[in-house]
Amino acid sequence: MSSPTYTVLNPKASAARAAKVVKPAPRPSDLHGKTIGIIERWGRESAPGQGSIGVVIGAIRDELITRYGVSDARFHWVRELSRPAPQSAVEDLIAHADIVIVGTAR
Repeated sequence: MSSPTYTVLNPKASAARAAKVVKPAPRPSDLHGKTIGIIERWGRESAPGQGSIGVVIGAIRDELITRYGVSDARFHWVRELSRPAPQSAVEDLIAHADIVIVGTAR
């Protein structure tokens, strides 16, 4: 079974240069023993993990651990929705996470 491909359009580029085919990263066949990285993007004044997406991501983390045997979940948050994750978070996830989930909500 081949993996799907997605077309990504860049609104700043000309139409000829805008379309770029991106293949998704390989998916693991099993989550048991894997470390999940979670990046929460929230846009309100509240503590990390307390915004609306924090509740959802926390429930997903708990379900991944109890149902699928995930060994650990590393949690990072990004306060401003329009900003990339801090370099320290990216480096931590590269070093320690097998899979990364990004959640965004307001």
